[in-house]
Amino acid sequence: MIAKPLDLELKFRYNNNNAKDLWKYVKKLREDSTTSPGVDEMKMEDGTSVTKRHEVAEYFATYSSDIGKNLAAKITKPSSRVLVQRRNMKSKPIETTQEVKALINSLKGGKSAGIDGLKSEISKIVSDFILKPLVYYQWVWK
Repeated sequence: MIAKPLDLELKFRYNNNNAKDLWKYVKKLREDSTTSPGVDEMKMEDGTSVTKRHEVAEYFATYSSDIGKNLAAKITKPSSRVLVQRRNMKSKPIETTQEVKALINSLKGGKSAGIDGLKSEISKIVSDFILKPLVYYQWVWK
């Protein structure tokens, strides 16, 4: 089965807050696809062309293994002034279960806070059981 753009758009809308069903659909699309697109020719950075599959595979393997080092080399290090400013910034931690409860109760209904698909109503229902761990959780990272 080859998915058409409209089919995909309808599936995404239909499975708006149901990640499990959406991934089942994507898996079915992949299983029904009997052909995998191959790379017949690839232009290298120096302008030469590569047409042999093993050379293309070697290039991708090298590129994949070097990408982290190459990106890390491009990252500029923050100045010491910025680091000092970051150390001086302190966010006010949530200290009481009442504050956490108020935050949970302020979540919009029918929405999911994360990719797990759990709606805010679930968090509100179980809030009495998860309040203390949520307050404690932030202190674990300090």
